[in-house]
Amino acid sequence: MTVRRVIRQVALVVTSMAVVVASSGCVPLSEKYAQQDADDDRLATASADASIPEGLEDFYTQEVTWTSCADAADFECTRVTVPLDYENPDGDTLEIAVTVHAASGTSQGYLLMNPGGPGGSGYTYVQDYLDYLFSSDLIDNYDIVGFDPRGVGESSAVQCFDTDAEKDEFMYGEISAPLGSDEYQAEVETALDDFASGCEQLSGDLLEYVDTTSAAQDMDIIRAVLGTSTLNYLGFSYGTFLGAIYADLFPERVGRFVLDGAEDPSLDITELTVGQLEGFDQATRAYLASCLSGSDCPFTGTVEDAVEQVDTLLTDLADTPLVNSDGRELGMTNMLQVIFDCMYDSSYWSVLSMVVAAVISGDPSSAFSLLDQFNERSSDGSYGDNSTEAFYAIMCADYVPRDSEEEIAQDAELYRETSDLFGQFYATDAAMCADWPVTATRVPAEVHASGSGPILVVGTTGDPATPYAWAESLDEQLDNSMLLAVEGYQHTAYSSSASSCVITAVDTFLLEGEYPAEGTVCDAA
Repeated sequence: MTVRRVIRQVALVVTSMAVVVASSGCVPLSEKYAQQDADDDRLATASADASIPEGLEDFYTQEVTWTSCADAADFECTRVTVPLDYENPDGDTLEIAVTVHAASGTSQGYLLMNPGGPGGSGYTYVQDYLDYLFSSDLIDNYDIVGFDPRGVGESSAVQCFDTDAEKDEFMYGEISAPLGSDEYQAEVETALDDFASGCEQLSGDLLEYVDTTSAAQDMDIIRAVLGTSTLNYLGFSYGTFLGAIYADLFPERVGRFVLDGAEDPSLDITELTVGQLEGFDQATRAYLASCLSGSDCPFTGTVEDAVEQVDTLLTDLADTPLVNSDGRELGMTNMLQVIFDCMYDSSYWSVLSMVVAAVISGDPSSAFSLLDQFNERSSDGSYGDNSTEAFYAIMCADYVPRDSEEEIAQDAELYRETSDLFGQFYATDAAMCADWPVTATRVPAEVHASGSGPILVVGTTGDPATPYAWAESLDEQLDNSMLLAVEGYQHTAYSSSASSCVITAVDTFLLEGEYPAEGTVCDAA
């Protein structure tokens, strides 16, 4: 059974693009450090401007070896050791995979990035999509750093499935019981329970320690290992949550932070879901309006007529799924995921129209092609990452669940009331994390990062996954920030293909430390 990912990574639309990573004239980090004066103690420099937390001295002053990355010639890679449990630093440890692309020109320091998720691989995305994620000016002037947070990808990673076939069943399996019935809810909860049991069996103690606060503490050890007293950072989507938590923990170590597609750390899991439900509802209605105004639209009539047709399509698929050539079924849940995924960027709206037309004609193949692309699933049924497993593990480590039957029922009803388009389908998400092996303890709270360096918050007005209101809220919470508004229907704003207004605003901030003019509003592209 498929349960939607609450926040997908920014690289979702990148996967369909051919990206050539090329950068000449770079000085490898191994050579860079070898060229330093032999009397220069880099490890002392790493902590010169910030005290090391007691008990963490060995982690902050560790020496690492940089080597050429196996699959990325212009990058260097290393592994940084961090404590599993920051409350018990003498206990077990984890490894964090870190990769760096040296500045093409004269470097003005390091720029760390996180692409989102939770569960997105900064290590892989920086290597694969450097020229898409960053402008040429940033590539020229910054040593760009990607890393996989604890639980993710190349770092000490969460595991939940013994085989790809088991993961296929979780990702693509459809519910057989009638939508909205008690049997339907029971089937959903059974699938979630089985998934949680697999994660507990294969990941063990790691599940308890993949929370965002621990990941933010890892970032500070990465900062020290890099030998810089402050950190520059570009975070997308969930990466804004990670960045905001870091800034609140270590405000004096914030250099220049850009938080694009902002989450609001003060929201609980119900408020988070309601905000996204509203966002996807609004984006889908905007898509339908755009579709109906053009040609070759699979829907007809008014927007409200089209909303009813979407509902009919989903309920018909729930009753009678379409069978793909490989045996997978396109039912309501998988089709709903197609719609959600295509709302992340308006450039996918025309693709969605073509997929819907094919599905209406009885052909599910294009829907599965799109889902496989988004889910990093190859044609042979193998998966390219553990982003789904890490997503659930991190979300359930960060957010206290609604675990009583009464609370779950209340949330389900709230979701139905919030959106007549998607509310009934979201209702099953109220059970997310209810029977997770580890119970989160984080209390949602505002972040202020008092005394921090400057922070630029970027919000897109039609962002379905991280609604613009969250960017406004985060900007109001932070003591030293400014909000850049971007008009458009897409998740996050900055990339090398963004509008010149967005690129100029973000690049000028990161390279020169200057905020855009007060009240600046950019178009997305």
